[in-house]
Amino acid sequence: MIKFVLSIALMFVAFEIHAQSTYFNKLYGNNSRAEAGYSIITLDSNYIITGGSNGAHSIYPRADLTICLNQKGDTIWTRQDSINNPVCFDIESLNNSLYEIGNVEFPNYQGIYFRKYKPNGDTVWTKYIRIDSADFGEYLIPTHDYGFLIVGAVNTDTNIYANDFNYDKVCLIKFDSNGNVLWVDSLLAHSTGSYADAGIENGDHSFTIVGIYGKDSALVLKIDSNGQLLWYKTYQSGFFDENANCIISTADKGYLVAGSQAEGLVGYEIYYYWLMKIDSIGNTKWQKTYGDSLYTSGFRQIRQTLDRNYAFIGSSQYYNTDTVYANLYKIDTSGNVLFEKEFYRPPYPSSDWNDFAYDVLATPDSGFIFVGSNFDTTSRVWVVKTDKYGCDSVGCQLGTGIEQVENQNSSFSVYPNPAITQTTVLYTVPENTQQVNLRVYDITGRIVEQQVLDKYSHQTTLDVGDFSAGMYLVELKTDEGMVVKKLVVE
Repeated sequence: MIKFVLSIALMFVAFEIHAQSTYFNKLYGNNSRAEAGYSIITLDSNYIITGGSNGAHSIYPRADLTICLNQKGDTIWTRQDSINNPVCFDIESLNNSLYEIGNVEFPNYQGIYFRKYKPNGDTVWTKYIRIDSADFGEYLIPTHDYGFLIVGAVNTDTNIYANDFNYDKVCLIKFDSNGNVLWVDSLLAHSTGSYADAGIENGDHSFTIVGIYGKDSALVLKIDSNGQLLWYKTYQSGFFDENANCIISTADKGYLVAGSQAEGLVGYEIYYYWLMKIDSIGNTKWQKTYGDSLYTSGFRQIRQTLDRNYAFIGSSQYYNTDTVYANLYKIDTSGNVLFEKEFYRPPYPSSDWNDFAYDVLATPDSGFIFVGSNFDTTSRVWVVKTDKYGCDSVGCQLGTGIEQVENQNSSFSVYPNPAITQTTVLYTVPENTQQVNLRVYDITGRIVEQQVLDKYSHQTTLDVGDFSAGMYLVELKTDEGMVVKKLVVE
């Protein structure tokens, strides 16, 4: 009777997810140019993506690139602007208009542009700003007075093409809604680099901003509504290098700050995703790292989910391959991983295939949509829409009772099943397989066991004695896809 009730419940869950969730994993743009999407927002139930486009084998000529998609991932309109070699890094909506920030190249200096669009992509106005010899606009913060704060960096070296060129001061520019500059500030100079990556406006109209200070320390600073520095702190743990890429406020008036952490000597680094919880004045409450790889761009964005947890997006590279994957994490308020998914653009990537993710949104159907770039011989804008389990196809979500086989060239079995204390996994994979990963998920989609397997071994043992009684899913993932089996623990 219990098994019958469970089966009926899982059938309803599967039907609900199939009926309500939208999935896609698509490329956009011109496949003869190198293109990437850096930011995504919603407007009128559509998705607006912005980024950059340049020659496939040269950084010039550049153009900013904006794409409007409907909820199914179909293109509604696309626009490009190549005046002064622009590239866009962030976009926001305000009062049914679009505002974007990016960089432009003039003959003797690099500047910032600030542009307003109509919802159909038509330009209303464009403003150009020059502060020093090279200016960089990274992130756009909407403000309570219907203006914006741009955060980024400036380079004070008069030779912007010097070999030791770096941004050495944090840059802050406050605009009104018409693009008029209200105030400009540059602060926290450092000889080896200082810049801001992101920020938020607080309830008292101050701003908390994150970035990097001195190339090896994460930076958090707070300014008042007029740009005056209230405090700043740097974070660097022992032999680790830490970068702060994104920030979000928490219910206790503190913040979650996320990015990357690295240890080791140059050329031998180990990289981690990094998450830190701080209080309202920057004191560290806790910090955690996730995964380890030869490379990671770190958590690039944090978003709160509908159930008051958090979604994080980033990219990492495994030790046994040159391929870079996108990673989507869902993490609770204490930093515990609820699920982690890796993504690539099918077919399965070759050794020179890279998938980068830069921004993520929580969607009204409790799913996620993220944007980045897919690189093979050149790069294109890459957008993935998932369900609430982080799946980009029907049936791959865990806990629905659906057994889906995506890889016909690999197989495995689990016995005994049901299991009490141990179960054995037997598997076969193609000879040219580079990696074999095994994961076990509980009914909620939480990872309870994971192993990297030897492709020549063909079997492994799972200790399930400490598992709670119930149904689990065992996932075998290889270069070509995955196979999923159900496991019952008694």
